[in-house]
Amino acid sequence: MAKGKKNSGFQKQGAVMARFKKDAKGNTRNSAVAQAIRAGKQKAEYQKKRAEKEAAPVMSYMFLTTGE
Repeated sequence: MAKGKKNSGFQKQGAVMARFKKDAKGNTRNSAVAQAIRAGKQKAEYQKKRAEKEAAPVMSYMFLTTGE
């Protein structure tokens, strides 16, 4: 049977999850949760702009000259 250590992976995981819960309830702007939410919003905006850009038709002048 394995020895139970105070700094085992399970204990560290619990500490990280507890910190996330604490940050989610707090109102600090620099918490890990707040930063992740802001990053998610920025990523969504970027993906939306990129999708609009890719959806626009692109004219191929090579096709007009060679037919390929």
